[in-house]
Amino acid sequence: MNSYIDKLFLEQSKSSGKTEHVIQVPISRITSDFPILGKLWNEYKGMCNYGTNPTEQTILLNNVINRNKYFTEMRSEIMGYPDKRRYDQFEVDCSYRGKTLPKTREPYNDVWRILNGKYIHTVNDKSFPDYYWDKSQMKEMLDLGMEARGNFYYPKGAFREWHTNAYHVNGYRMYFIATGKGDSYFNYINPESNQVVNLKDANEYANIFYVYGTDNWDKMIWHSIYSNTDRFSLGFNIHPEGLKNNLVVSGKVK
Repeated sequence: MNSYIDKLFLEQSKSSGKTEHVIQVPISRITSDFPILGKLWNEYKGMCNYGTNPTEQTILLNNVINRNKYFTEMRSEIMGYPDKRRYDQFEVDCSYRGKTLPKTREPYNDVWRILNGKYIHTVNDKSFPDYYWDKSQMKEMLDLGMEARGNFYYPKGAFREWHTNAYHVNGYRMYFIATGKGDSYFNYINPESNQVVNLKDANEYANIFYVYGTDNWDKMIWHSIYSNTDRFSLGFNIHPEGLKNNLVVSGKVK
């Protein structure tokens, strides 16, 4: 999968005449090459219909954000250039302006719960497809060097604060996106120009970028999310080949 994504970046960089740090690719193109991802995406969208009430969830989430001055400030800064030091500290230990902020995990129902400025989908503390697919299907994903994770719902007013994922596993990240009427954005800082790019999400497209570790701050893709619509996303970690082999050896997926 790494070489496949390398080719997608090369293709779009060649087309634009510049180095692209974030690309958008039709999900249909990816799923036509990897049918297992089409099965996963279709089942995920079907799952999102269960237990989802956009009107109620939008009101609840915005009430949570509006009564927390720190979340309100984070959301107000979501489209502009961030204070990197402040947001990096929040990513490290959840401290913000000298105050430790416990993660907000307010349940809406058995499948959706608020996680700070958005909703996360879990069943018995497992995300889709971990709680649903059998081991053979999970192994097929691993054989591609992929791990599905990040089941998120961003109703109107939802956000994900500025962050880098630098303290997680390095490698490509790919998010399949489904949006309703209205706009949502994947915002990022171009590491070459140091300028904020407000990249509008496209329905049924994948947003793809690379997560670097703390030894590559000059290449880091700082990014954030803001939604003014109903935005559902399914994330994938694309593991480097060595890490994929280690996961097989360790028996994470058999």
